[in-house]
Amino acid sequence: MMREELSKNPENPDFSKIVNIEWVKVFKSEVKTGNNFDLASLKITGSKLCSGNFSIPIKAVLFEFKANGSHFVKAGTTFTTQNISKKGER
Repeated sequence: MMREELSKNPENPDFSKIVNIEWVKVFKSEVKTGNNFDLASLKITGSKLCSGNFSIPIKAVLFEFKANGSHFVKAGTTFTTQNISKKGER
């Protein structure tokens, strides 16, 4: 299913159509407090991030952390390294 979506629309694949993806956590930032904060820039190798396959989807998620354990997703996005590098963004 992922391969089909990537071949149909390689510039802007719709990853919401892909089900049963097993996500692997490759990075967890430090916990920040308050409403306004900066996250440090991150350098990560392609082999760790996507096993060198730049068309594999990557998911970034921002959680609101609660001390009682009831964390919830504040924001999230899915992209590929290939799409970012094609647009010249870093």
